[in-house]
Amino acid sequence: MNREKIQEKIRKKTAAVAAVVLLAALLPGQAGAGQAGAGQEKGKKYEFYGDFRFRGEYDTNRSEGREGRFRERVRLRLGILYKTGVFTLGARLVTGNAADPNSTHQTLGTMLNRFSLSLDRAFVTFKPGKIPLWITAGKFSHPFKTGGIYNELVWDGDVSPEGIAAGYTSGGKKIKWGLIAGDYRLVERNNETDTSLFAGQFFVETTASRIVVLAACGLYEYRNLNVDGQAFADNAGNFAGEPERFASRFSIMDALLQIGVPGRRPVFFSLQYFKNFAAVVDRDEGYALGCSVGRTQGPGDYKVYYQYQVVEQDAVFSPFSQDDFLQQTNFGGHLFGVKYNVASSVNLNLWGLLSKMDFPRAGEYQVRFRLDLNIKF
Repeated sequence: MNREKIQEKIRKKTAAVAAVVLLAALLPGQAGAGQAGAGQEKGKKYEFYGDFRFRGEYDTNRSEGREGRFRERVRLRLGILYKTGVFTLGARLVTGNAADPNSTHQTLGTMLNRFSLSLDRAFVTFKPGKIPLWITAGKFSHPFKTGGIYNELVWDGDVSPEGIAAGYTSGGKKIKWGLIAGDYRLVERNNETDTSLFAGQFFVETTASRIVVLAACGLYEYRNLNVDGQAFADNAGNFAGEPERFASRFSIMDALLQIGVPGRRPVFFSLQYFKNFAAVVDRDEGYALGCSVGRTQGPGDYKVYYQYQVVEQDAVFSPFSQDDFLQQTNFGGHLFGVKYNVASSVNLNLWGLLSKMDFPRAGEYQVRFRLDLNIKF
């Protein structure tokens, strides 16, 4: 039996054990729940959460003359938090390919094979009592402040970093500011330098009665990407230099401004600009402009939204950028849609994504349409 098959068996067994442990924790009447019931006792608190999605997706005008494609996909995520004093332990199970950090979706139509489950979060967070500081270690959600209509151009929301992160927030009721920093492990090596990422962000947000503003500026500093070909193996469109090497280094500034007018039908405008200061080519920046009207809080609520974006070829680090458009980098395009709340925790999202090569500018738009049923619990 070759090494790849052995590793796959180990991964599946590990995921199965993790699934049993998490699902057992979700069952009522567990030891430790005590007399408080529903997973709570004095000084301790359990919190369970999750969501399910069923998606219909159609792609047309795909590259290289490929035919249109329709597929059905599902996503299930189950999480648990355990709070005790100043510490919180967390874990989450997800569907999807464990070797693809950019997606937790499972495509239907695999000869009725069972779905795989894997851990995409396992972490501990420390929050001292009176100090507005937190420290998280393990595998966790990316802690940057996000806004805008669609905010995954630089960092895909499904990608869970590994390492350590910390944040500090200060300010009053009407205005807050904060700092976030993280040191992420990408490739660990025994006898050579590790590949890693430093990520930092400064943000300011206001909550005045008639207008809300979020302004943030972040930095993604990738280190030692070209020690070997491991990082390049996931290249999804960046310029290539030597065989199995990135042509550019990546030091990406990501700035965001969002302005909103609250109300029964809130209106939001957003602007995002990002630039790779370490690129060796001049295709090193991108931007997005978007707006939305409405909200999805209660039954019957709806929101319509639109965003235009341009992403030059080395403006983002493609292995961790979005995978919703049919191109992950070197494209310009449109995103639009409408969300409708069937119930407080159930919504429908009908959206479209159009993308066309940015350089050289040629060809037609590649088109993707989606209809999502989302249920949170």
